[in-house]
Amino acid sequence: IRQVELLTYSEMKRQNDLENQKEKEEENNKRNIEIAAIAIFIPSFFFFIMYISKKPINKKAIEVLGVLSLLMVFEFVTLITHPFVEKITNDSPIFMLLILVAMGFVLVPLHHKLEHWVKGKILYRNNKAK
Repeated sequence: IRQVELLTYSEMKRQNDLENQKEKEEENNKRNIEIAAIAIFIPSFFFFIMYISKKPINKKAIEVLGVLSLLMVFEFVTLITHPFVEKITNDSPIFMLLILVAMGFVLVPLHHKLEHWVKGKILYRNNKAK
């Protein structure tokens, strides 16, 4: 009777482990699909902005959309790198803060330079179209 109970318990534990593993795989697949959708949306949005910049549209609207697309790119970079930062730092808040600040130290100036470049390109195209 004891052996049967042990076998039953071990089988239940194995089934629970399989269910947990399946749930983790489903969550991982869902996350990967969401990231892929974002990765497709951001360039599509940027190209849409470049397309509408040829049309006579309000300069401020185009400028805001250009900045929004760049902001999405840099937030996407942060979103992608966050799991790796968690693994590297073993979820230590201090080290995560230091790494994320270092990333911001690089990304913020890059963001500003690209923002000015994109605004220049978009507004130049918009002025050229008029």
